Amino acid sequence: TIRYDSVFTYQCNIDSADEDALIPPLLLITFVENAIKHSKDPNNHLQITLSVIRQQTDSQNHLAIDITDSGQGFPESLLEDLSNDSYISRKASAHVGIRNSLKRLKLLYDTNYASRFYNETTGGAHIHIQIPYQTQEML
Repeated sequence: TIRYDSVFTYQCNIDSADEDALIPPLLLITFVENAIKHSKDPNNHLQITLSVIRQQTDSQNHLAIDITDSGQGFPESLLEDLSNDSYISRKASAHVGIRNSLKRLKLLYDTNYASRFYNETTGGAHIHIQIPYQTQEML
């Protein structure tokens, strides 16, 4: 926060019971940096929220990770691209961080993960990632 000082604030919501959950190193930083870089509005204070929650779906525990911001949200063209699986394999130079993070998720979890990018109706971007719930003891 030194560089942007009072431009944004953040909040992390993680249940203490889930603090040992494994999240791939540096995965979330890409999405948080993206929020800071692309949502910065000199006239409005940016709020970023990270929530990590364990959820039972089907017969497996998952970790639901949500990153939201109060910025202007994603451009519609990017949302369209992100909803298309071929976005991961494109070679374009735009949004390399997002593309690389999605590739990592695919390599780590094959089809056992989910990602969704959308804009909140009240404004701001929302990234939802769902990965298998794992701790060091489970590996």
